[in-house]
Amino acid sequence: MEYQKKPGEAKLFRNKDKAKESDADYQGYYMHDDGVTEEGINAWVNTAANGSKYMKLSFWNKSETAAKGIAEARQAMAPQPAPQPQEPFADDIPF
Repeated sequence: MEYQKKPGEAKLFRNKDKAKESDADYQGYYMHDDGVTEEGINAWVNTAANGSKYMKLSFWNKSETAAKGIAEARQAMAPQPAPQPQEPFADDIPF
């Protein structure tokens, strides 16, 4: 049976693709109560000055992020104007 995302529920998974220290330790999603809107979640495990561990979370709108990525891809794939021909060399060299 395939897992179904439930409204009002969040899931976090260890970030196996972490390439640098500033990347999130965990990534996941949150399904809003409407059952349609999904938000992305990034989480970092940090240590407070007193030595206790805590998680810092950031949330991002998945549909807005996808739309931004699509717009950037379309712009990158747009045809570029042909280069303008350069003026020929002047033949006024006195040899």
